[in-house]
Amino acid sequence: MKKIFFILGLLIFIPSCNNESSFLPEGEYKYISDTPNDVEINISFDNKEKRFYGNSGVNRYFGTYEQEGNKLTFSPIGSTMMAGPLEVMKEEREYLNKLNNVEGFQVEGEELILETGNDKKLIFRRVK
Repeated sequence: MKKIFFILGLLIFIPSCNNESSFLPEGEYKYISDTPNDVEINISFDNKEKRFYGNSGVNRYFGTYEQEGNKLTFSPIGSTMMAGPLEVMKEEREYLNKLNNVEGFQVEGEELILETGNDKKLIFRRVK
């Protein structure tokens, strides 16, 4: 009888451990891939409100997201409309276009990898 309870406990515990890795980790992340011109880009997630926000180089951006397992979709992205150096504005536009195409994510240690439908990856490192 003890063996049955032990096995049932494992069957309940193991799937719950696997689901933890599919939670989008809350906090702030710095963009570390494809950032020429030393453009500072970051993203933060608020899991309670299902919101994301960050700095895309010159402007602040924001929106909501939906997550199911490792699938992730963003609402249309809102942004402030300040002007900056042309090179930085170009990087910002390219980043936001990639972000609009995110379909999923992975977590590898302190890195968050957002995956787009066209096989592009946006790689971030945890800040806080």
